[in-house]
Amino acid sequence: MAGTLALAAAKPVAALAQPASAAVPARRCRLTVVRRTVVPELQARYLDDPEAGPCPLMTVGDVWSIGPHTADPTCPPRGMCPTAWAAIAPRLAAGVSCSPEADSGGFLVSCGDPTRAVIFRVDYDAED
Repeated sequence: MAGTLALAAAKPVAALAQPASAAVPARRCRLTVVRRTVVPELQARYLDDPEAGPCPLMTVGDVWSIGPHTADPTCPPRGMCPTAWAAIAPRLAAGVSCSPEADSGGFLVSCGDPTRAVIFRVDYDAED
């Protein structure tokens, strides 16, 4: 199914990036930041700022509600790193998880930053 996603956030409403040809979730889900990680030894070795610390764009507890419509499919949710969104949006659209209990509970997804990853919990709303 081609389409876009909608976003109503605990923060101001924003849109998210989603290719027009990608599948969209049939029901709303909630995306919550549950952890921001830091790997100091890798930051010291590979980043221009060896003391960069955790992701400055998101904090634990940030929440977005994602659904089947959006005003601007080219933008990630407000407050979310575009690179993080690019990494997790396809998994949201596909409903993919590493957990066999994905339909009965939440599952985790992560951005792709190896030195300061942000981990999100995805919870799908009950089907209507």
